[in-house]
Amino acid sequence: MKKNKCKSFVKSLIKWLYVIILPGVITVTAINYFYTFGWDGWTMLTLWIIILAIVWFNSLFFLMHMSKTNLLPKITVNFAPVCGFAMGLDRYREAGYSWIILLPFISIEFKSHK
Repeated sequence: MKKNKCKSFVKSLIKWLYVIILPGVITVTAINYFYTFGWDGWTMLTLWIIILAIVWFNSLFFLMHMSKTNLLPKITVNFAPVCGFAMGLDRYREAGYSWIILLPFISIEFKSHK
C-alpha cells in the first residue's frame, strides 16, 4: 500500500471511529443502562447526559475538521439498456478502482476517491 493511501486509510478509520462508532456505542450503552437498571436518580441521569454531550460534541468536532476525508465511495446510479446481471471491477482507472453492478435496466457504480 502506498504511503498516501495508508494515510488516507488511517484518517478514514479515525473518522469512522469518532464520528460513527463511538457515538453509536455510547448512546446504545446509555439506553441499555436505563433499560436494565431503571431510574437511579438525578446523579446517574446527569452523568449520562454529560457523557453523551461530550461524545456527541467530539463527534461534531471530528466531522467538521475532517470534512475532506471521505468515508464512502462515490456511488452513481444510471439507467442502462441491459437485461441481465453482472458485476465488474476496473482496477486500471487513474484514481483507484471502480466496481460496477449491472441489474436489469440499472447500473450502479462505486468509485474510489483520489
